Amino acid sequence: MKFVAQPSELKVAETYIKVVKIIKLDKCMGMLEELMDQLPFLINDILLCRNPNDVWEWEKWVALWADNDDKVWFVSLV
Repeated sequence: MKFVAQPSELKVAETYIKVVKIIKLDKCMGMLEELMDQLPFLINDILLCRNPNDVWEWEKWVALWADNDDKVWFVSLV
């Protein structure tokens, strides 16, 4: 015997699939936003690794980290 889904069950299944896709999209967008927030820090770290004697990049580093609280300072130093 084959199972035949009722139209209301199909609508529920389609709605569930849409909700799951929206949740996945929201999660991906959140991850992208976090990455975009970190982008200036990451670029600055790369430039400082390439040339640790670049005074201008160190000044940018200080300006980037100046707005963060003490916890972030401690984590960045460790």
